[in-house]
Amino acid sequence: TKLDEHRSQIFEAVLEDDATKLSNVVETVKKYFILSDVMDPNNGMMNALNFAIERGKFASTNYLIDVADENMLLHQYTVPDLNTPRTALHQLTITNDFAPEELKLARKILDRLKNKKEALTLETKFEVKGQRERTFPCLLLASLLGKKKLAKLYLEVGLTCGLDANQKNSKNDTAILWAARSGHDKIVKYLLKNDADPNIGNDKLSTALHWAVRYERKSTVETLLKFPKTDVNKMRSLGLFTPLIMASAYGFVDIVKVLIAHDADVNFRAPGGTVALHIAVEEGHIDVVRLLIRNKADLSIEDDKGDRAIIIAARKGFSQIVLSLLHWKDDPYKKNHMGHDAWYYAIESDDDKVLRVLLDYYHLKPEINTDTDWKCISDEIPSIHCSFHWKV
Repeated sequence: TKLDEHRSQIFEAVLEDDATKLSNVVETVKKYFILSDVMDPNNGMMNALNFAIERGKFASTNYLIDVADENMLLHQYTVPDLNTPRTALHQLTITNDFAPEELKLARKILDRLKNKKEALTLETKFEVKGQRERTFPCLLLASLLGKKKLAKLYLEVGLTCGLDANQKNSKNDTAILWAARSGHDKIVKYLLKNDADPNIGNDKLSTALHWAVRYERKSTVETLLKFPKTDVNKMRSLGLFTPLIMASAYGFVDIVKVLIAHDADVNFRAPGGTVALHIAVEEGHIDVVRLLIRNKADLSIEDDKGDRAIIIAARKGFSQIVLSLLHWKDDPYKKNHMGHDAWYYAIESDDDKVLRVLLDYYHLKPEINTDTDWKCISDEIPSIHCSFHWKV
């Protein structure tokens, strides 16, 4: 058909990236069809502009933006692998094929659009390793990818049509959250200067600081904490609740130092009674344990099960942490709600390292019954009232 013939001519001209040839073909096609109606059915119903951007054809892209109507500029084709809609503006934000001209092209699209707000609020799916499935409007996408000039353009234009730096996607993520997650400090600073709120949480109440901590972006953590409104003790709705608890869980010593220097509460109790010290002990991060204790972590705090730091360390078999806690005067005789203390877990363990640490610390020696291959400890240890297993 005539449509098929003209379609073929347009897409062939795009591939050659010859703007003059493309212009001649388009002028012919426009006598019979609306240019925005000419689609490539083999590529998710891309129009010629989408096709040109996808293949990195600058001359064709530049020309087609100039002649495109509103429908063509806002058209959403389907990305096959992701089954997600995507516009030309999304494409320009994602691709690196047009750097450093991407800003010029994106600005041209926005200048030609009447409905700029729609262009800036439409979302497209973009895969981020280690994250739940997400869709992104342009500002969040540029912030994630570290494209400050594009992020600045999208925010400046957005401000003229009722949007702001706290624009959210369907998961309630904000641009500053994604910039922080990726360690794009310049974008974080720019957004903060333009009224981005670092304390806005997404659907799990994760903030920019939570994500900067989680992905070990120390400089981003520092950038956020220099901003006086950043809440260093902000809680998430689940999991590793506060930034300090999160940093302690992952063993990020340098970030723990930064958080403490900015008044993070070392004894902040999360649901379940857990504090950062408990988490650091649980994960075996002895350097974090020592750092927290030097900064007034309370050894006497028990979680809702009655477990304190030394019980957790003994149960996990972390002998060196047990020794450190003993030197800091934690009490191995304190029992949890099950009636068990650190001695109990040391005795029950198949590994005798924690038990040896406790015995050495209290200068005690086991009494061995060679007939039964059991051992007894003297009554100097009040938590132990009978024999217990320990192969010698």
